[in-house]
Amino acid sequence: MLYVNYMGETLSVADYIVPGVEHSEDMSKLVTVSRFAPGVCPECLPGGQFQWITDRDVVLEQGRFLGEFRRRSQQFVVD
Repeated sequence: MLYVNYMGETLSVADYIVPGVEHSEDMSKLVTVSRFAPGVCPECLPGGQFQWITDRDVVLEQGRFLGEFRRRSQQFVVD
């Protein structure tokens, strides 16, 4: 939960909201509560399901996002 919320400070991710992560009393169920990530999934764009690999702008944006995601991941530290 700390990691996902850290990533959500600067990136479009489905970060957690209160209560975040809870378990049932018998520990058989795990419930998470998170926001929907803002934006549009690439495969939902007009033009078909392969636009995420055929549209240059979509490919560049995914590369930008993944690069920033990796950079932020490397900076994550648990105190």
